[in-house]
Amino acid sequence: DGGGGGGGGPEAVAELVVRAGASLGRDTAAFAHSLVHDHWVDSVSALRALSVSDLIALGLPGRLASLLAERAEQHLDSGGERDAQRDDFMDWSGAAAAAAARAPKAGD
Repeated sequence: DGGGGGGGGPEAVAELVVRAGASLGRDTAAFAHSLVHDHWVDSVSALRALSVSDLIALGLPGRLASLLAERAEQHLDSGGERDAQRDDFMDWSGAAAAAAARAPKAGD
């Protein structure tokens, strides 16, 4: 597996951490939570900006840090972040259209 599916936000970061851990035979949910909530790594781009040394300094084991850095690169290279931005826009525009449809019309 070359990284997470669509999505570039906190969910994608957590998914990358958990999948990397699973490929190492480890439960890494606590590391995922720590990265996203304690260290504010809330996008794959933010994860990609961290070096392996940075990830280790944040408390990740070396093998996980190395694999995660590799997976973050693969995720962006595969267009995951661009897909997420498009999906976020579509979610927003769909929600806006639904809200507009529910709004009272002028003169009602």
